[in-house]
Amino acid sequence: MGLFTSAKAKLLCHLKLATFLFLTGCTAVSDYRPIAGNEFGYSERRLKENTYEVSFKGHKRTSQEEANDFALLRALEIAKTLDYDFMLVTSTKDKTSSRSGTSDRICYPNVYGEQVCSGGGSYRSTYPGITIKVQFFDKKPTGRYLPESLLVVDPSYVKLSEKYGLEVAKAAAIPVKKSSAESKNPVLRIAMQKLYTHEMLTEGGWDLSACSNLPPSTYNTENKDNLLSILIANDTGNSIYDAYVDLRGNINFLKSRNAGESYRYTTYLGTNWIWFTDGGTCLGWTTATKKLSETSQRISQLTESQ
Repeated sequence: MGLFTSAKAKLLCHLKLATFLFLTGCTAVSDYRPIAGNEFGYSERRLKENTYEVSFKGHKRTSQEEANDFALLRALEIAKTLDYDFMLVTSTKDKTSSRSGTSDRICYPNVYGEQVCSGGGSYRSTYPGITIKVQFFDKKPTGRYLPESLLVVDPSYVKLSEKYGLEVAKAAAIPVKKSSAESKNPVLRIAMQKLYTHEMLTEGGWDLSACSNLPPSTYNTENKDNLLSILIANDTGNSIYDAYVDLRGNINFLKSRNAGESYRYTTYLGTNWIWFTDGGTCLGWTTATKKLSETSQRISQLTESQ
């Protein structure tokens, strides 16, 4: 009996350790995502031609270091996309929030048959957040600033990406169409959850004629009442890419969807959603409204609405 109990206790310890390693090893990487359609992630706002405000909101398992790093990483991504060499952080603002509540009391027998109880008390969860303001430069700026506030874009981007095990975007990140020798049905290479301008896509061979009147989104992430849940069905008969448009009018690709696939997105009012064929042709776009959350939506109908 003693040997059985000991083995069971060891198994429980191994399971706990595996769970801990899984959570600590994977959470940070999966946290780096656009906030549209999520309650946490990054967002950005263009203030001037070379000045942006970038924010990151975390959940209760996000550390403050991760929130800070992910805001910087998103700013560096924008700098790379716009082909700047230097980035100066001009201000930072702590956006950490907290929530309080009471947990249920749960009791269960441990491996020794003893009754163990937990919970039943009050708790307070912290949600790290930060907003930074950055300026981009082609050359090293002059004037007075703290040395640690100035980042060289390319090496800083690579260093932060590798720190969290994120795939580093290659220099040829602009989508390029495969040659006919490589594929009978040319596919444009794009990276999921990456930002692309209209010019980048057009130069890469994408057909944006059906999206020529696409405006920037107008969502407001500060108001949680603006969140919607929309059920979408891919009835096009082919694989497609879905994406959303940010506040500057740039396109963020999210995921490839199979023919016949149904899926749900939580998004903000005023977010412009756009769909592409896997051959790089824009099918059309639509704006998230409360009416869309009332019934399931087919892509063929959504792309005909504009």
